[in-house]
Amino acid sequence: MDREAELRRSVVDSLTKGRQNWHCLPVKHPSAVIVTCVMEELNAQKCQSQQKTLLNGFCAFLEECPANWLFTDLKTDGIIIYERLISTLTNSATLTTGSINEDEAYKEDFTDITSKATIVFKILISFITKLDDFSHLGQEEADFRTAVLKNTLVDCVVLSAAYIGHHEWSNETTNKYASDLLERLCQVCYCDSIQELLCGCKSGIEEKTGTFIKKGIYRKVLQKLRPRLTRDTWKLEPASRHVYKWCLLHVKLQNKIHGIQCLHHIINNVDPTELKWYGRAMVIYEALHKQIYSREPALLDELYPCLVDLLGVIERSPRKTDQPRKTNRYDEILQITLTNMEMEQQIILRRIYSKHLHLFVEKMGITVVRHFKRLLRVVVEYLEVYDGPEETSRINMLKLLCLVVMETWPRMPNHVDMLLKSLLRLTFDMATDESTTPDNVKQTVLDFTTKCLVVLRKCCRQHVDSCFQEVSSIVDNETVLRCINEVISKPNDSEL
Repeated sequence: MDREAELRRSVVDSLTKGRQNWHCLPVKHPSAVIVTCVMEELNAQKCQSQQKTLLNGFCAFLEECPANWLFTDLKTDGIIIYERLISTLTNSATLTTGSINEDEAYKEDFTDITSKATIVFKILISFITKLDDFSHLGQEEADFRTAVLKNTLVDCVVLSAAYIGHHEWSNETTNKYASDLLERLCQVCYCDSIQELLCGCKSGIEEKTGTFIKKGIYRKVLQKLRPRLTRDTWKLEPASRHVYKWCLLHVKLQNKIHGIQCLHHIINNVDPTELKWYGRAMVIYEALHKQIYSREPALLDELYPCLVDLLGVIERSPRKTDQPRKTNRYDEILQITLTNMEMEQQIILRRIYSKHLHLFVEKMGITVVRHFKRLLRVVVEYLEVYDGPEETSRINMLKLLCLVVMETWPRMPNHVDMLLKSLLRLTFDMATDESTTPDNVKQTVLDFTTKCLVVLRKCCRQHVDSCFQEVSSIVDNETVLRCINEVISKPNDSEL
């Protein structure tokens, strides 16, 4: 017991008397022993100024010591020690439970805790940076990083959220360091945003790889806050209330997505007549209509199928011919969507729009000619733009174009030249493409291009054959010629 007390005094003296160089500490002991001494002293020390002195010394020491010395014990005991370290640090900067009513507090009441939180944030950022650098040395080191972070992320996020914003216990410095810590946590967890950190990395479009928190930590954060926000304690927990509010703001998008999914389920499983009682369907439509202007890919990916199914409830089908087919909300939504598509530059949003545009053509049939010029202009523009090795937008647009031609074939003679030019140019681009696009993706694009050309030829056979003869006489690219020959060889009455 005396030896442990002597070691603890030696470590504390070294950290608090300007000898933070890690060579000056008794490094013959494992790093875990040094860390344990610091934790014990922080828990035992009640004087705020002495705690800050110790934290400052430990911060300087941590920045200087090498990661391969700091993280020597990669087994269970080592993981537990560093989990306890982070827990001790975050607790030291957390407002004491039920300590003060925010309405009765002044900024001076929090001076000590604010200055201490600034030091704690510096330590946490330095610690997580070293832990991440250490994880790149090998698989065992990476597993150690994952094990430590999994059980300490919640404490770090809750502490950071408490000091973000304008509160009596925060200032510009704590704001900056809290934001820096959150940014660093997102980086080491391979999350693009705080929302992904909280809700998980499955965006609804594609699942991210590399992260070890696929389901997010939102549930764990709420579990940690729950005892502090009971009916009897929430008024005395200003920091916890703000953390809860901060979390809700960052999961707002995910809540919207869940809401749209629930509405979609209702639309598909409730009788349409009952859904229209008391204007319920219109209330849902107004709520969904506002989201059309969103720029969140995951939300739009859920919105369009839901909205089109709802239009099937509140609007007469444009395919019915027993009455005049007047413009309706199908036309309104399609017009807004085409406007968004024309102006869009983000690849991910272009992919979402191109993925769902066919829903309108399938529902509207020949009435889509009301928007024909804009629709074809968007199709041609999207076919001209490379959108990554997957060529998602181009493939989606080729599928759409094939559907459009079949639905609106009486109007094709007026637009066949523009479409032929675009499709043949795309064929040539794929044939001469030397980018990172995989060969199977190129072949998929060529297959759908060929299918579009076959459908066009069904509508305007003589004109298309004449154009093919002219192109064949001036182009010597083998892939283009093979595509043309394949189209010409198709019988005019062949199935598509």
